[in-house]
Amino acid sequence: MKPFRTHLQERQYSGISPDMTPCQILSQRNPPLAKSDFSPFKGISIYDMNDQLRIFIVDLKSWIMGQMNAPEQDMVADRIFNVVDGCPTRAGWTKYTGKVYRGLVKSDADMKANFKFERVVNVTMLGKPVLCAVGTYDYSPKRTAQSWSRKIDLASGFSVRAWENQSAIVLETDIRADGVRLDHLGGAMSEEEIILKPKSGRYRCYVLLHGRTSNRNYMSDFVWDLVPPEVRAIRYPS
Repeated sequence: MKPFRTHLQERQYSGISPDMTPCQILSQRNPPLAKSDFSPFKGISIYDMNDQLRIFIVDLKSWIMGQMNAPEQDMVADRIFNVVDGCPTRAGWTKYTGKVYRGLVKSDADMKANFKFERVVNVTMLGKPVLCAVGTYDYSPKRTAQSWSRKIDLASGFSVRAWENQSAIVLETDIRADGVRLDHLGGAMSEEEIILKPKSGRYRCYVLLHGRTSNRNYMSDFVWDLVPPEVRAIRYPS
């Protein structure tokens, strides 16, 4: 992996001038940035930008790359939201309204304490049906802000590390223009496109069952015991 500074030196910016403020960029009617492999701005070095804009762009890149410890992550998120919340004229392309998803791995004890089972359904992910136990999950975020995705397919990829009596889950919630969209600002590197400040509460929850039904040794025993016998009998190719 290239050093962060190398990324900054190689990726240039366009659609802006170095004396613009972040709010001026966020307030333009249309996104001034076309997507690219890392950053859509081209033509202006990040080192030529004014301090306010440079800090905002570096914070976005740091968030997208995810190479931060927890205190740094909270600090960067606070700065991003301070800019966004302090820009009352920001345009619609910087916001998102609709469903968003986040993939997680949870232990058997955690699922027993927080998951309420409703039914088993097939959910389309990457164009294929994936068997899921659906219910609600009592979620308490550990961080001030988090990255979520508009696509359940992408979110499910963050839960595949589940193993040994753990569950791969995907949380779903609806937001109303209170998320910060990264896909226009960060290009293709922003896989989880929405930054949220999620609240504690009950979230719609999908528990992926394909691991257990393919004879692999992962899936919370608690959740598996809730699944009807006819579903447990299904065997998918490993």
